[in-house]
Amino acid sequence: MDNNCIFCNQLQHDLTLLDTTENFYLIAEKYPIVKGTILIIPKKHYSCYGAIPKKLENEFIAVKSKVEKFITENYHSPVIFLEHGIEGQTIFHAHLHCLPFNQSLLNIITQQLGNKYTLIKNLSQLKKEFKRLEKYFYYQENNKSYVFEVGRLSPGYIRILFANTLNCPQKANWKTANPNLFTEDLNDLLQRWHSNTNFC
Repeated sequence: MDNNCIFCNQLQHDLTLLDTTENFYLIAEKYPIVKGTILIIPKKHYSCYGAIPKKLENEFIAVKSKVEKFITENYHSPVIFLEHGIEGQTIFHAHLHCLPFNQSLLNIITQQLGNKYTLIKNLSQLKKEFKRLEKYFYYQENNKSYVFEVGRLSPGYIRILFANTLNCPQKANWKTANPNLFTEDLNDLLQRWHSNTNFC
């Protein structure tokens, strides 16, 4: 546990908490750029998903599948998954962004980050890439998982990516944005989750 980390110290009592498993929290993104965004966050303090122990892989797969099923059924959209690794984070604790999105971002990401990437199939392979690269960017769409080599990423790169793609720059920085911009979408997700007995 890191006493200075808000994910270590606040999530178990946070109103955005959707569910917990033995080792993970499922959290409604408090400041969503995309309606329906959920974060999967390990309870223990790990720097990124590449640092998570292999023994948690099966539990992680089950949690990820649950989130994907919920988003697909409630937002009628494919689900994409993204993670900064240790570069570009604004909260320095592993967290996977899971959100409904009909548009492929692969070309945009490749244009911005370059085409040095590896296709992986599981968390164990992500751990190998983290050990090899140290800095990476993870992106999954259509059941294909890409690990990009990165040098430096702007803090909050994922938010900037979506803010630019959706033309809503006022939502890019969660620290300075008007909280009222996010209230409706956050409440919609909380209502959908807690009214669905298959998930809560």
